[in-house]
Amino acid sequence: MGNTHGNVLEQIRNSCKKSFADEQRLFVFEDFIEQVGHEPKRYLRKATDWICDAFRYYDKINANGGTSLFKEHYADRFQPVYGQVDVQKKIRQNLEAFSKTGKSDKVLVLHGPNGSAKTTLCRNLFAALEKYSKTNEAALYTFSWVFPLLKMNKSMGLASAVANQSGSYALWP
Repeated sequence: MGNTHGNVLEQIRNSCKKSFADEQRLFVFEDFIEQVGHEPKRYLRKATDWICDAFRYYDKINANGGTSLFKEHYADRFQPVYGQVDVQKKIRQNLEAFSKTGKSDKVLVLHGPNGSAKTTLCRNLFAALEKYSKTNEAALYTFSWVFPLLKMNKSMGLASAVANQSGSYALWP
């Protein structure tokens, strides 16, 4: 039984490693800085700019235009929003105003009777932003320091061997 668990872990490890390589989700710091140099606006934009870019992204992929981000259907989550077009436009206008002024100094408050789609609008907005974040143009990156454990004779993650052939600890097996 122990061998079966080892095989499953190895399959998971290989699957993760392949998806990280295919999607270019793991960078050595120098490579990431080089990419930032090529496309600074993409990598250094503010959160409100990123959200406004998401609206434009959904406008491009959906012929509906305008508020198409709210009409996405997430089969595993929520239903699309129909109606409330004025509310959807107002949300977008406020976010674009935040982006233009460079300030997010206001709070958007949705109010109305039960069943008026307040929660559904927010859920779909968040789900659409999550879906957008998985596209190449919207990828979000975090920075993590990776320290060598070679001196302690330990491996990192699920790897059984410690090797550093790339010059970066971030690319250890």
